[in-house]
Amino acid sequence: MTRTRKWYLEFRDHIGIVRRLAGYDDKRMTEKLAEYVQELVNCRAVGVSPDVKVGQWLESVSVRILAKLVEWGLVDGERMETTKPLADHIDDYSRVLGNRQRSRDYAVRVPNRLRKIVQACRFVYLPRCHENQCGGAPAEAEDGRHEGHDRTVTMRMRSRAF
Repeated sequence: MTRTRKWYLEFRDHIGIVRRLAGYDDKRMTEKLAEYVQELVNCRAVGVSPDVKVGQWLESVSVRILAKLVEWGLVDGERMETTKPLADHIDDYSRVLGNRQRSRDYAVRVPNRLRKIVQACRFVYLPRCHENQCGGAPAEAEDGRHEGHDRTVTMRMRSRAF
């Protein structure tokens, strides 16, 4: 580790390239960062997935650090999508619907419904979405249909996202 205004770590990645990553102002936090990065390098070198602890750390790491780890191939690129707000995902989905020759009404109605669900449940990022925040699975009506169409859409959205 090198000290300037921030602490930096230098390491060899899984293919032997020397990398330099800006850490934090605090030396201890940068040392902890170095431990996690080394664990990622080791996992990538032998072709195994990181353990749960490293996965949880990746969910909380700054976008700046995560972007570098993705750029260097230490972390799967899909991991960056978890740092993108759900509102942006819905906007992307809306554009896709418009390009798929769907009716204008459908292309507007579905994203608006998703926005209402996300706002009602106070979801911001995908990893923070949990069933119990919106009341769990939709209730079954006597005729076998689900009551509350929006809740059904929530469950479908979640099952496809994971």
